[in-house]
Amino acid sequence: MQTKIINYKSFQTNNLNLCVGYCENKVIYLGDHSSDLKQLFAKKNYVFNEDPHLDLTQILNILNQFFQGQPVDKYVTEFMLIGTPFQQKVWRTLARLSWGKTQTYGELAASIQKPKAVRAVASAVGKNPIFLLIPCHRIIGKQSQLKFRGGSALKLQLLNNEGVFLSK
Repeated sequence: MQTKIINYKSFQTNNLNLCVGYCENKVIYLGDHSSDLKQLFAKKNYVFNEDPHLDLTQILNILNQFFQGQPVDKYVTEFMLIGTPFQQKVWRTLARLSWGKTQTYGELAASIQKPKAVRAVASAVGKNPIFLLIPCHRIIGKQSQLKFRGGSALKLQLLNNEGVFLSK
C-alpha cells in the first residue's frame, strides 16, 4: 500500500479552533484539532505534514457563509471520504440532509435501509471526518439529545445558526 500525505493546517474562525486536512488536493478532514485528524487516520497509511502555507480561502469562504446563516454548497470543494463502506454510506446520506433540518439516529438508520443498526449509524456519525460539509450536527437523539464530538454547546450553536432551536 502506497503511503499518502495529508497536508493540514490549524486555524481559527468564528471563535472556533479548527483544522483542515487535504490529501490529493481534496478535503479529507475538517474538524476540531490536528490531534483528532491524526487519531482518525492513525491506522491508515498516511504521513502528516503541517503546512503553514496551505491556502484556506475556499474553506474560510464556506465557513463564513455558514456562520452568516446561509446554506452551504458543500460541493464547491472536492472532498474524499476515508472510511468503511458502511461509514461512507452514512456520510453520503448525511451530506444530503437539508439545511435547517434534523433527523434522529433511528431515522438516519431507516433511510439507509438499516433500521436496526442505530448504534452502528451513531458510531459512523461520530467518526465523520468532515465537519459542516457532512452535517453530522443535524443528527439528534430521539429525545433531542445533543451528542457531538465537539461538545453539545457547539452542536447547539451550529443548529441555532441554521434556525433550529432545541434546549440543552
